[in-house]
Amino acid sequence: MNIFTFPFGLREFYARPDTSISDDTNFYVPDGISGLLLIPFIYLKIDRAGKAIAEQFAQRHYSFCGHGIHSCGTDEYSALTNKTGDFSYKKALYNSLDNSTFLSKTVKAEEFDFKKYAAEFSTKNFNNSVEIVSKYMSLRSGGIIAQELSPLTKIDVKTQLNGNAVIYGDLKVSVIC
Repeated sequence: MNIFTFPFGLREFYARPDTSISDDTNFYVPDGISGLLLIPFIYLKIDRAGKAIAEQFAQRHYSFCGHGIHSCGTDEYSALTNKTGDFSYKKALYNSLDNSTFLSKTVKAEEFDFKKYAAEFSTKNFNNSVEIVSKYMSLRSGGIIAQELSPLTKIDVKTQLNGNAVIYGDLKVSVIC
């Protein structure tokens, strides 16, 4: 299972491993990381495998949605941006930290309130995302496709977050340095 993530404002995606999904509400910042990027997102959960899925058939492959927070590490040597073609090895590493993705409980897609999290978002956006990802990668049951909802925001973990909580919807995540 992978988490395929579309950065805010882009129609390209990257993959996060399933080990990044946290079962806990605490995020322990690894040594050597001086900053965190906290990124809210909404996601769908794949419940039917497929490859090369056309947009009009995408809804057959998912039935649950939710929201969450990605946290990515940064340091003084890597200024992460949302520019196309600006994705390095270090960015891939920082996007793959264990226990750095926090997910809400899923609800049926037809009951999910997209307007609560993203005013201009609908299942059509997800259908297009399913088509894009499945063109290059096989989708398996349990996989997640996430759409980031805001630009990256860097936070200094030592001075701004240590021991404090980040709240998004019904998620509350404590950051511990």
